[in-house]
Amino acid sequence: MRDQLIVDFGLDEHIARHGIYVEEVLEVFYSRHVRSSGHSGRIRIIGQTVSGRFLTLVVGKRGQGRFALVTARDADEAERRFFRRSLRR
Repeated sequence: MRDQLIVDFGLDEHIARHGIYVEEVLEVFYSRHVRSSGHSGRIRIIGQTVSGRFLTLVVGKRGQGRFALVTARDADEAERRFFRRSLRR
């Protein structure tokens, strides 16, 4: 079964303040990405949009294979390096 991402109502306005659209978040989540542990039990997902933009998604687990978006932002340089290195393995 494929993982699912839940984007709660109103969260699109929150991530828009970071200059990010829900479509970009979905591109990253449903394409090749890397995951790492974040703060407070959350998961950090780093990936690239179709247009080449690197994003970091912060998600919380909502059951088996289900994740809820907490926030999204542009990936910083260290996160981009982590993404590139992880894909080479």
